[in-house]
Amino acid sequence: DRIEIRRRDGAIETHYDTVVSPDENAEIRRLTIVNTSSTRHEIEVTSYSEIILTLAVNDFAHQTFSNLFVETEYIPELGALLARRKTDSRNKIEVWAAHLLTVERENGHTELQFETDRSRFVGRNNTLENPQAIRREDPLSGTTGAVLDPIFSLRRVLKIAPYSREVIAYITMVGNTREEVVALI
Repeated sequence: DRIEIRRRDGAIETHYDTVVSPDENAEIRRLTIVNTSSTRHEIEVTSYSEIILTLAVNDFAHQTFSNLFVETEYIPELGALLARRKTDSRNKIEVWAAHLLTVERENGHTELQFETDRSRFVGRNNTLENPQAIRREDPLSGTTGAVLDPIFSLRRVLKIAPYSREVIAYITMVGNTREEVVALI
């Protein structure tokens, strides 16, 4: 079914819902942000997801070893991050995943930023409760490739006009080949 969360912080209302597609191997996380004030607001939205692409038992047995077989890439023309798990002794099948951010309307929002390296996102001596990528004003690094601890993270700064709303969706999908996940985008 779906998960739904509603919240109000001052003049900003948010409605967040998550659904899993019944037809495709995809999850959609939609966020609606409503500005109820007479002032324009800029709101930064950032996704974060750790990439495993294997059975949980394999990841729990040796997470660091398991991460060595995941490689990431960015496809600029699609605005999508891709990850693939290469085959190894425990994972005989290659697995692919994609993560993208869609915006309902382009209203002068900032360019898409991305990160696939957990250590760059979290930062030295930080935790997920207080990651460097959220605290600092620097853009995400745009790192891809064979990182030690792979993640999916996409960011945009939304410019929300007075008395208006913006809708974005983070979509994550999986498949057996690169072509299969790209076709879902």
